[in-house]
Amino acid sequence: MRSPRNCCVSLLLTLLTLSGCSGDSYSLLMQAARFGDVPGVRKYAVEGFDVNEKTKQGKTALILASAAGHAKAVEALLDLGADIQAQDNNGATALILAATEGHADAVKILLNRGANVAAKDHDGGTALLNAVFFGYRDAAAELLKFQRSIEPIDLNEAVLIAAGMGHIDIVKDMLKNQVSVNVVGRNNRTPLMAAVKFGHIDMVRLLVDNGSDPIPQDSDGSTALTVAQELGNQEIIGMIEKALVPKPVVTPPPAAPEHGEIKRN
Repeated sequence: MRSPRNCCVSLLLTLLTLSGCSGDSYSLLMQAARFGDVPGVRKYAVEGFDVNEKTKQGKTALILASAAGHAKAVEALLDLGADIQAQDNNGATALILAATEGHADAVKILLNRGANVAAKDHDGGTALLNAVFFGYRDAAAELLKFQRSIEPIDLNEAVLIAAGMGHIDIVKDMLKNQVSVNVVGRNNRTPLMAAVKFGHIDMVRLLVDNGSDPIPQDSDGSTALTVAQELGNQEIIGMIEKALVPKPVVTPPPAAPEHGEIKRN
């Protein structure tokens, strides 16, 4: 016959394997990770809980901690051997979910520990694209430090998204990281076209001031100017027309003769 104490322990363990709102169930270690309980994470790992166990939705303890922004728990799990590249059923990694929620500290740790910055979920989303879309500047800035590992097509798309969403600070950070404002994305659209399309006057000014070319056409034959004209935004039209005016070529003056040199005709 089982003792009352053993029955209580068994019941407690059952109750502690809690279920989230999604219907997913979590082990004790996963639950600790979700709430940033670092001592609990270490305790349950020592007791034999698998740090790479997955829920029905494919979530691991690391994915849960990263999505919740618990940087210290992320570090602890990585030290315990958590798979940094693990994907959930949607193809999202810990890095993608940390970036999607704007958790810059977790993003930084994951990147420095070797997370694949170019990883994509099943919808084609990446950590950078998601961070930029939601306007998480700090997370995007951490990701831009690894831009050499980002596929060019995704980096280009990130610039277009930032311009179209009006995220000026993110575009400024991209400029500091030598990202071109003249990239071409889907349907041959440029960041300037995206900014014009959504009426972001300050973004248009920033792009034009940093050399954005207003001449290119998209796959429909539209230019930044024709888009602005269709929308009737006179201020933007004026900025683009000014950018279209050829800049005068400045010829440097001839070098002055060196001291003592005789100038011959």
